[in-house]
Order: sequence, then C-alpha cells, then structure tokens
Amino acid sequence: MAAITRPVLEGRAQLVLAWLAVLIPLAWGIRAAMEEAAALELSSKLGLTVLPLLLGVAVCFFFLHLDRSRFTIRGVVGPYFSSVAILFALFASLLAAEVWQRQEKKDVLLHQETKSLKVMLYIAASIDSDAYDVRNAISGYLSHTAYGAELAPRSGSAEPLPSEALKKLYRLAIDPATFKGNTVANAAFLQSLNVVRSAREDLTDLYKARIVHSKFFALLLFGLLTQIAIAFCHAGNTRALGAGVMLFSVAFSLAIGILSLLDDPDEGLPMVSATLLNGF
Repeated sequence: MAAITRPVLEGRAQLVLAWLAVLIPLAWGIRAAMEEAAALELSSKLGLTVLPLLLGVAVCFFFLHLDRSRFTIRGVVGPYFSSVAILFALFASLLAAEVWQRQEKKDVLLHQETKSLKVMLYIAASIDSDAYDVRNAISGYLSHTAYGAELAPRSGSAEPLPSEALKKLYRLAIDPATFKGNTVANAAFLQSLNVVRSAREDLTDLYKARIVHSKFFALLLFGLLTQIAIAFCHAGNTRALGAGVMLFSVAFSLAIGILSLLDDPDEGLPMVSATLLNGF
C-alpha cells in the first residue's frame, strides 16, 4: 500500500510544481501589465471592461465547488434567468440611450454653431465684400476653439469658453460702423453671435458630463445577478455552466466597455472646421 501511495504523491507534487512554474510567471506578467496600464488614460476603462470576465470566472468556480458539496442546487428551470436578464438589458439600454442622446445633442449644437458662423459671414459680406475685421475675428475664434479641442483630452477637462475671441466679435457687433448703420444686419449678426456663444457653452457642458459611478455599479450588480442566475440553471453540468456564464460574460464585458468608451471618448471638444472661411 505504501509503495502505491508514494508514486501517487510524487506525481501530485510534480503536477503542483508544473502548475507553479506556469502560474508564477503568469501572475508576475499580469501584475507588470496592470502597473503599466495604470499610467495610461485607458486604465480605468480597461479595468471596467475586464471586471465582468473576472466575475464570470469567479461565479463558475464558486458553482463548481458548490456542486461538489452538500449545498448543491438542483431543479432550477432554464427560463428562470430571463427575469434577471431583462433587468440587466433594460438598465444597459437606458445607459446607452443616455450616452447616445448626449452625442446627438453635441452634433446638433455643433451644427447650430457652424450655421450661425456662416450667417455672420454672409451678413458681413453683404455689407462689405472684404469684411476683413469680421473674418479676422471669426478666424481667431476658430483658432481658439481648435486649441481648446486639442488641449482638452490631455488636460482632462474642457477648455474655458474663448472669451477674448467672443469679446472681439461682440465689440464688432455693437459697433454701428461695422454695418454702416444697417440696424437690421446689426441685429441679425448679434442674434447669430448669441447662438454661437450659447452653443459653445452647451458643448463645453456636455463634454464634461459623465455617467455617474453609481449607475455603472448598478449595471455591474445586475450583470452579476444574471451570471448567477445562468449558473443556477446549469448547476451540475460543468460544460454548460462554463459556456453559458462565460458567453454572457463576454457580452457583458463588451457592453460595459462600449458604454465607458462612448461616455468618456479620447477626443477633444467638438470644433468647427477652419475651412468655414474658404468660401468667403
């Protein structure tokens, strides 16, 4: 008996050493990769994306050990998990709609700003074909907004409203000499300038808007409950449990990753192209 037990123990020891030879370098590599990723701007998004996969693995291991214990669960029917999955899908769709509507508002505001700047150029050109002062002021405004759009991703906050460029435009708008006494053109120019200022302020506010962390936490909680519900339905069937839970975990991870990228894109403030001046 002792002669049989000894080779078994030696085999187990060799198996443990083989696993340690793989797991130790792997753990060291993961730690080094996480330390490097911590210095990147995408580290929080990457961690949020990977978390559902880790939760799925944890749920699988928990239920595998639970099935081998006296607390094993049997008799949960397949459609049970849909009651929890519907809550996850509903909450994820609400968050996606919130982010998508914000992006649509940005597009509308940028279009309003561009259209109003064109109207200002048309009005100035109708009074004076050269309109050097107005063109120069609008060019300064576009340069300032372009600088703010480039700086915003690096600074982590939106660039303040280009007040000096707007002040110059407002000085031109209230100067009767700019429009040679044409009060109608003066009023239309001032109205368009107010639209430009309001659109830029709203764009800046939307750029700084983010989904609150509690909503992401609620989405993670509903996703975890869905993973557990899927595991309940496949208790006792190791392959079905792993496949079902991890397939949902991949979809869960993609949903979280896409939402985090859309919520905090690595791009600057939306800006009007400087080619706007080419046609005038």
